[in-house]
Formats: sequence, C-alpha cells, structure tokens
Amino acid sequence: MKLEAFRIQNYKKVADTDWISCRDLTAFIGKNEAGKSAIFRGLSKLNPSDGEKYDGLKEFPRRRFTDEFKSKDWPVASGRFTLDDEERIKLMEICPALKDVTKVVVTRYYSWNIEVEFSPEPNLPFPDRKELLDTMETTKIEIQGLTAPADKGEVLGGIKVTLTQEFDRFITSHKTHSLEDLPTKTEVDQVINAIMVKANEDWQKKLLEPFVKPFSNLAQQLSIIEALRKAEKWAEQNLPRFVYFDRYDILDSTIHIPTFIQELQDQRKGPRHRVTHCLFKHVGLDLNNMLQLGSYERDKPFQDAVRRKLDELSIKANSASISMTNRFQNWWEQRKHRFRYDFQGEYFRVWVSDDLDPSEIELDQRSLGLQYFFSFYLVFLVESEGAHKNCILLLDEPGLHLHGTAQAKVIEFLDKLVIDNQTLYTTHSPFLVDGDHLERARAVYEKDDGTTGVSEDVWPVIRTPYFLYRQPSAISWFKAYLSLNANFWLKGLPTTG
Repeated sequence: MKLEAFRIQNYKKVADTDWISCRDLTAFIGKNEAGKSAIFRGLSKLNPSDGEKYDGLKEFPRRRFTDEFKSKDWPVASGRFTLDDEERIKLMEICPALKDVTKVVVTRYYSWNIEVEFSPEPNLPFPDRKELLDTMETTKIEIQGLTAPADKGEVLGGIKVTLTQEFDRFITSHKTHSLEDLPTKTEVDQVINAIMVKANEDWQKKLLEPFVKPFSNLAQQLSIIEALRKAEKWAEQNLPRFVYFDRYDILDSTIHIPTFIQELQDQRKGPRHRVTHCLFKHVGLDLNNMLQLGSYERDKPFQDAVRRKLDELSIKANSASISMTNRFQNWWEQRKHRFRYDFQGEYFRVWVSDDLDPSEIELDQRSLGLQYFFSFYLVFLVESEGAHKNCILLLDEPGLHLHGTAQAKVIEFLDKLVIDNQTLYTTHSPFLVDGDHLERARAVYEKDDGTTGVSEDVWPVIRTPYFLYRQPSAISWFKAYLSLNANFWLKGLPTTG
C-alpha cells in the first residue's frame, strides 16, 4: 500500500490539517515551532515501528483537554492508501464485494481503535438487530397460523408449540442487546436450524421452508459483512509501518564492545546505540558472538582456531570498510574519504583519511558535518535494506547540521532511498528543497489562532524588507525566496525571511 494522502487532527497544536497529498518524496517546510514535528509524530503512530501509542494526557491539545478530551474518542491520524494490483486481487479474494476498491482509508484514535474504510465504498446492506427481531416476530405469528394437512393436526400442533417457545427465547435474548447492533451470522443460523430441525417429512418441509427464506437472506448479508470485517483486518495487518526519525546521533569512533552489549541488555537504548548497532550490522557481525571472535587464551602455543577467529574479524572489518568507502564517495563529494574499521581487543574503532591527507584520524576528530552524514548514511544504508524495507520514513530535519552543499547531497540520497521507502521530511533550510521539484513542497505554518496549517498550493503571508508576498503560489514563493536568500546562506549572513 502506498500513502496517497494523510490527515492529522486533535494532536498537540494541530487542530486539523485536512487532507495533505504525498509523493514518493515530500518536503514539509516551515519555521521552528510551526508544528512540523507534531504532524510527523502524530502520523507515525498510525502504525508505528516503535510501538508507541498515543498519550492523550500529553498529546491532546492542552487548551481543550479539560472540556473536551473525555467527551468522545478523538481521531488523530488518517491515511489514504492506494492498492497495487496484487493487493486488489487479495482483497477481492477475501471479500468479493470489494472487487472495485482501489484505495483504503485508515484512521487511528486516541483509544488505539482503528477504523478502516474502502474506496469506492461498496454498497452493502447492514441489517441491524431490529430487522432480525421484526422478522422473528412476524415469522412466529405466521407459524402459529399454519393449517395442517389431513390427519397431521396433532403433529403440527406440537411443532407450533415448540417453535413458538424457541422464537420467544430468541426474541427475549436479542432484546438484551442494542437494536442498532449488527447481529452475527451464527445467531441467524441458530434460527434457521431451529426451523429446519422440525422439517423432517415432505409436508413439514413444504410448510416450514418458506419461513427460512428471509433468515437465509439475512445470513447471506451477514456473511458478506463478516468477509468485509476480514478484509478490514487484512488492511490493518498490511498497513505500512511508519518509521519516525527525530534525532540523528553521531557514531562514536571508539566503541567498547562489552559496555555496548551490556547497555543493550539493560535496555539503555538511545539514538547513539541505534547508529552503533547499524555499524555492526553493516560489518556483518553478530553481537552475541562478537566478543568470542576476538577472545583467546594468553600464554598458549599457536592455535589455528584462534588465527581463524582473528582472520574473520579482520576480513569482515576490511570488507565493510571498502564497501562503505565506495558507497560513501557517491554521496560526499567534498573529498574522497577512506574509512577503516579496526578491532583492537575489546574495542572497535573507526578511522578516516582522505585524498588530500592520507593520515588516518579518528572519526570524532573530523568535521561535524562529516560525522553527521556518515552516521546518517549508515543508519539508512542498513535499515532501509533491512527491517524498514517498504516502510514509510518520516525524517524530522535531516541534514540539520550540514553545510548547504552537503544538504543538497541529502536530497540526492533521499531520491534513491524512495525506491524502497516512501519518504517524508521536514526542513527549514532552502538547500533541502529541490528547486527542480517544487511540486514536492508543502508549507507548514502557524495560523492566527496558534494552530498548525499545511498548504500545498499557497504560501502563508511572508514579510521581508524587500517584498510583501501575500499568498502567491508555493512555486513562485519558493523561486523568489530561494533567489533572495541563497547568497546569504552561502555566506553565513542573516536571511530576510
């Protein structure tokens, strides 16, 4: 399923974004505190990769909490997804009534309830319990008025008494439920069976089978509804996961492996652990036997087994180093860097050299931009090809600490990332807006009432010392804005907007 559009409601400073269309790569641009992060975090919990649920106490709009939160179950995130041909076929196999469906709309509520709708909406009957009760009342009266064939009066009389008692029991039971509830097919089948068990002879069948027909119609309708519920469950289970990134920590150039493993076991996880874990996956080492690979008994004669362990460490580290060096050169063009991964006892180290200076320097002694982009690239190199393949990535301010030219390389990286992962990202940097694809841009701004707004085709009012832009198209705004401010950013001078 591919995300076509989404909507966020009742979340932090977001009252209602209305429907926002998405592309394979979509940029959400706005100033700090405009609400970009709130939109992304709210959306991520539609089907979160980290399993984190909504917390109404902390996430429902604070100004409305006392008066409104407990009044009903509030919707938060909705997504409209398009189905590919394979998914449409699967859906039709589950519920043939959905043969024309091309899209699925899913909404998540604060209670964690989920609502699934199909588009176009199938025209299906939804019989309520009142309809079943009315049919049973009518059938009971009609059975009581049956006339028996010759010499069958006594037998028919017994059938009437038995069925009347059965229908009274059914009616009493169903009246304990809400009349607007949907009955189950099992409940209707019980009524059908109660009638048919008395139709043992031909004359009995002739008298009683007409009373089965309206219940059979109800059972057929409810069978379709049950198939629809299975289809809704299938849609929920096959919903893409949303992977939210709001912190991109920098990899340590020296990692003490026992400490790292202990912190993972103690659940002391954070962004730094995430990038370190990705590094070891990239090298191709299993954390469970990593220490064992590098351990050996001292003061012992030469052992082939020990040598093989050390060779395995060195070969895997060397191979991963070469792989990262070659891949990274495609993204970072300021210099040609060479990475070397090295095991030193219980320590793992990352060394960096470049084409201008062959001296190896620890990663954490290189520029912050290089450290950031290396760590950023490492996480996505590993996770987009692994657990997060075919997920939807939500990136909050990627490339925030990078120079403008390096930020432009982030866009190139994201362009390739979307081959497997639809990607949405936030920014307030013009260098993270592709001037050749301004149709990707969505403006995030603060409305007059303090809530968050999102626009696809117009930009909020912006005042500068040179111009007054009042709701021009987003594309024309970007052209003027980028042209006006590009030189200021490059020179590190204050901007105008």
